[in-house]
Amino acid sequence: MLACLAAAAGGGARAAGADPAPTKLLLVLPVLDACPPELALPGVELWVESLQLELGGTAVRVGPLEPAGHADPAESEREARTRGLELGASAVLWARLVPPEAGCPAPRLLRLVLLDPASGESVQRDLCPAVGDATSGREELARAMALATLHALQAGELPGLVLAAPARAPIEVAPACPECPARSACPECPAPRCPGPSAPGRGVLRLRVGGAFSSQPSWEAASLGPELALAWAPLDWLEVCLGVAVFQGRRVRVDQVDALHGSVPLQVWVAGLWGLDAWQLGLDVGLQASWTRLDALLPELGTTSVVERWNPAVLGRLLGRYWTPWNFAIQLEIGTSVHLRHQRYVVGRGPIESTVLSMQTVSFEAGLGLVIPLIQGE
Repeated sequence: MLACLAAAAGGGARAAGADPAPTKLLLVLPVLDACPPELALPGVELWVESLQLELGGTAVRVGPLEPAGHADPAESEREARTRGLELGASAVLWARLVPPEAGCPAPRLLRLVLLDPASGESVQRDLCPAVGDATSGREELARAMALATLHALQAGELPGLVLAAPARAPIEVAPACPECPARSACPECPAPRCPGPSAPGRGVLRLRVGGAFSSQPSWEAASLGPELALAWAPLDWLEVCLGVAVFQGRRVRVDQVDALHGSVPLQVWVAGLWGLDAWQLGLDVGLQASWTRLDALLPELGTTSVVERWNPAVLGRLLGRYWTPWNFAIQLEIGTSVHLRHQRYVVGRGPIESTVLSMQTVSFEAGLGLVIPLIQGE
């Protein structure tokens, strides 16, 4: 009689108490691919521990599942689905290593895969692991993997296992900030300084005009003539120039020959400028091609001869420039030209041959002129 009463009492107590909520099983496999030595990946135990902490308030039970030793990750995935069906798991979770995408410095990207064994549907999440082997890095990555799993389950993308997102507390409206009191004016504020007048623009296109001197063809018959150049200045300290000079009518007198020498050098060069606003120093480096003409008169023979040639050269010059208040500059330049061909003019043949003119290989150059801006930059 006492046993029957105890059994009846126990049955009534169970009937009166609420049934516990049914739990769902989540099976967790480790990372299926071989881990490179430069990565620090958590083991399945640390991963399961992090999942238990994040899913502690839900009706999800987390359990580890070690593969049976298959080398092929695809075989491990098929085995995981089979074991999930046998154990009645609502979802099976594992990770794979895939090539990284843009923005991930790690050699591999960690891809989490959530599989519903019953329907075969899956959800993927990608994480970029940290490079290194520190224990703290593994723990942080394990927590990030657990949080990514929790968010995927709360998003409802896996029908077999859906978690409700936690309810958010109502947002309280913050009280209005009281108006700040007005600050009193500074009793002795310094007077504002107005900027002075800006320097006028020096233009992106500049005209250089003046006179030029050259020791060619010889110091006894040095050349003088006008010079004209056009300079493009993409920057105030940089110029790309194209110029021409004209040297005509320099008389050369030698025995039995009366000659007249002239040349027209065509020049292209690049100039770099340094200095203050008004005063500037610069360096020209460029190329030169001179068209030369020699008109020779042979009085004893009663004949004339004309010789025309091209003479290439490289040039280098130093310049000084002063910008006047009227927005034009006065420029002085000196330098040298190294001629690549040694031009020599002779008369006669054989033993009676005599030199009329032997032009210099290195000549001294100088010039004085004005720099006038033509087109102003924006």
